[in-house]
Amino acid sequence: AWFTPDIAAYFGPWKLRNLPGLILEASDDKKEVEFYAKDITSIVMPIAAIDPKFNYPLITKREYYQKINDFVSDMGQQIGAKLGRGFKVKLSNPKVSTIELYEN
Repeated sequence: AWFTPDIAAYFGPWKLRNLPGLILEASDDKKEVEFYAKDITSIVMPIAAIDPKFNYPLITKREYYQKINDFVSDMGQQIGAKLGRGFKVKLSNPKVSTIELYEN
């Protein structure tokens, strides 16, 4: 497998994942199965400001991580449902980095 740590995404084709970067190309020893990245597109999305008129609930870090893990699990189920019978999708839980703000 060939990957780049310059793209901090831990995704890859088929059963390959968890390398420290995006897998761009992979093959078996006999070259019977080959995968390669055809296109990479960067999507820039603005970060929305938190509207103070909404009363967002405070949650613990553990609850936050559980919500992230639930989201990833649900995404895997949705992808698996679209692939049809015989396909199983398992996504690994993301490594989450957070910025925590504390008021004094």
